[in-house]
Amino acid sequence: MAYFKKLKSLNPNDPSPPPFHINVDETAGTGKSYLIWAISTVLQNVYSDEFIDKDPAVRLAPTGVSAFGIRGWTINFGLAIPVKEGKEFNQLGRNALSRHQTRWKTAKLLILDEKSMVGNAQMGHMDRRLCQAFPSNSTETLGGIPTIFLGDFAQLPPVGDTPLYSSKPSHRRPALTSEGHRVFKSFQQSITLDTVYRQQGDSPEQVAFRNALLNLWTYSTTQEDYMLFSTRFWDVLSPEQHSEFDNALHLLPTRAAVLELNKHRLGAIGQPVIHCKIILKPRRLVKKMQRVLKQRYCLQKVPESCSLAISGLQKMLQIIVVSITI
Repeated sequence: MAYFKKLKSLNPNDPSPPPFHINVDETAGTGKSYLIWAISTVLQNVYSDEFIDKDPAVRLAPTGVSAFGIRGWTINFGLAIPVKEGKEFNQLGRNALSRHQTRWKTAKLLILDEKSMVGNAQMGHMDRRLCQAFPSNSTETLGGIPTIFLGDFAQLPPVGDTPLYSSKPSHRRPALTSEGHRVFKSFQQSITLDTVYRQQGDSPEQVAFRNALLNLWTYSTTQEDYMLFSTRFWDVLSPEQHSEFDNALHLLPTRAAVLELNKHRLGAIGQPVIHCKIILKPRRLVKKMQRVLKQRYCLQKVPESCSLAISGLQKMLQIIVVSITI
């Protein structure tokens, strides 16, 4: 935080120190999320006299799930980048640019999480948008804002884009790809988090499990690692051990599998999970809505005490759930 404290102590005519670009490499369980929150909290304390209800640290991530985990924005939302890209990456219009610059007005630090999923072209998008957000620093990388990249390049790669570390040229978006790779090369300072905190302990079993996970990360799994993992295969666990996962979080490969599991779990409750009174005419539409509720929420019978207000708008029905009890 010495950098930001120095910025605050500068006189108006003093030159500002150049913005830092730091790359942080890590593996799962090494405290990356804790580090992000520690940096954000300390920075907020540094600027507490200037920003009461604003966060000086902007946290971005490539997906909604990863952005939610750090209480940040997706790259597309935070930088006004269209999800569906056209042939050209257009500049923002006057009104959109004004909103964009207002959103970034109090930003002092950019934290980008899950860098492995960000490609060179997407980084080129980010660079251009940040230069628009800070027009006085439009000739500097990322608009002159100090930036920290975090993540693990051994995890998921970008979709339809080249990884940041790749210098492979792109025939589809050559300018953006080249610009994004140039941005990543500007990160000359790198830090590696190599202490695993999530799987702690010094017993032989804990050390073996931790080493097996690290071997998975480096694609160097041994026969001993496989034998260790095989002791926890689902089909070799006892019914008592199966029951330990009844309330566990499930990771599933498809939305259909998620829906099927949710239906099974809701049906196992043995009672309605939603109560509402339908206020709607004609009766034919009421019955249709009852069928939808039964299918979606696995209800044997839709109680009459359910409250749905439905209004028509240009031949489309907009359903507003007024009260739900679970």
